[in-house]
Amino acid sequence: MSAPDYYQILGVKADASEAELKHAFRKLAREHHPDRHQDSAKVGAEARFKEVTAAYDVLSDPQKRLQYDQMRSYYAAASPQRPRAAGRQSAGYGFESPLGWEDLLGTFFGGQASEAPFPGNQAPAGRKRASETESATPLEISLEEAFHGATRELHNPRTGNRIRVKVPPGVKTGSTIRAGDLTLAITVLPDPRFERDGDDLRLELPVTFLEAIDGAELPVPTLDGSVKIKIPERTQSGKTFRLKGKGMPRLKGEGHGDLYAKIAIHLPPEIDEQALALWRRLGKLTPYDPRATR
Repeated sequence: MSAPDYYQILGVKADASEAELKHAFRKLAREHHPDRHQDSAKVGAEARFKEVTAAYDVLSDPQKRLQYDQMRSYYAAASPQRPRAAGRQSAGYGFESPLGWEDLLGTFFGGQASEAPFPGNQAPAGRKRASETESATPLEISLEEAFHGATRELHNPRTGNRIRVKVPPGVKTGSTIRAGDLTLAITVLPDPRFERDGDDLRLELPVTFLEAIDGAELPVPTLDGSVKIKIPERTQSGKTFRLKGKGMPRLKGEGHGDLYAKIAIHLPPEIDEQALALWRRLGKLTPYDPRATR
C-alpha cells in the first residue's frame, strides 16, 4: 500500500532544517486549522490539519525522524514512488509498503506491531522490537486539551466496551494513564502557536516597526484567553517577555509554568513607492549599522 511521505506533506526537502520544518508546519497549520473553515470545507481542513500535524510530530523529533528516514529510504529503494490514491487530502506522493501504514508507524513509534519491517526483522539501531516493549494504547490530544484536561470515550479492544477516560491537566507526551485494564500512552500534538518547554510555553509575538519604536500595549494569546503586555520604546526584535503563571498546569504540583513571548518585528508585506521613499529617507536620517558591534 502507499504510505504518506511526511516531507512532501509539509512541502519541504528531506534535508530540511529544524527551522524550515517549523516554518512550514506553522504556515500549513494556520491555513488548515478547522476553526478557520466552515460547513463542508471544515471536514477537509480538519483531515489536512491532522495530516500536517502527524507529519510534524514525527519530523520535529530527532529520534523519530531518524527512524522514519531509515524506513522511508528502505521502501523508497524497494519500489518507485507514485501519486497517492485519489481522495487523499494531500497532493503529496507516497512510497510502497508491504505492510499496513499503521503497522509501520506502530513498529517505529510505539504501536502494537509484532515485528520490524526490515530484512531479517531487524529494527533500526537503538530500537527494540515492539514485542519486547510493554504495549500501550496510544492516545493523541491537542495542547489545549493538555492544558484544560479532557474526557474521551474510547473503544477497549480487550473487552469491546466503550470506556470513558479523564485526561488530567498538565499531561505531557510520554505520560501514561491507567483506564481499567488499559494503559494509555499520551502524545500531545504540536500546536501552531505555542512551543512547549516542560511546563513553560513559548511563542513568537509579531509587532510592527512603529510599535517597536514607540512602544505599545499588545494582546498576547494564551491557552486561557488573551492578556495584554506593554513593550517599552525601542524594543529590539528577539526581546523576550515573561508572563508568569501563563504556561501549562503542573501535573504533579500546584500552579502553572510561565509563558515567554519573543518579539519579532514584521515589515509590511507590500510597500508602495511613496512609502518606500519615506523609509529610505528615514534610513538616511538615522544611520545605523547593526552589524558594527558583531
